[in-house]
Amino acid sequence: MHSYTVMFRPYLFQLAEQYRIKQRYTQERMAACLHMTARNYNRLKNEEYTFSAAALVLLLALLSDDEGLQFLRVMRNVTAQEPYNS
Repeated sequence: MHSYTVMFRPYLFQLAEQYRIKQRYTQERMAACLHMTARNYNRLKNEEYTFSAAALVLLLALLSDDEGLQFLRVMRNVTAQEPYNS
């Protein structure tokens, strides 16, 4: 697995969970919003699975513009601190 995939995985799941809780969605409904199975959504939580590019785009599309920009700012800071990004 690529190091950037491992690096982003917890942030992406945290973003999805924050959105899910805010919307009062079940894990099953959130999985459906991301076009994945509930099992795979649970595997995200356990860090056994990672977001596909399509699931990432779907997640970002669910967010408000401000939430999406905030997430991108966090990712910019995370990647700037990683030694292999040099």
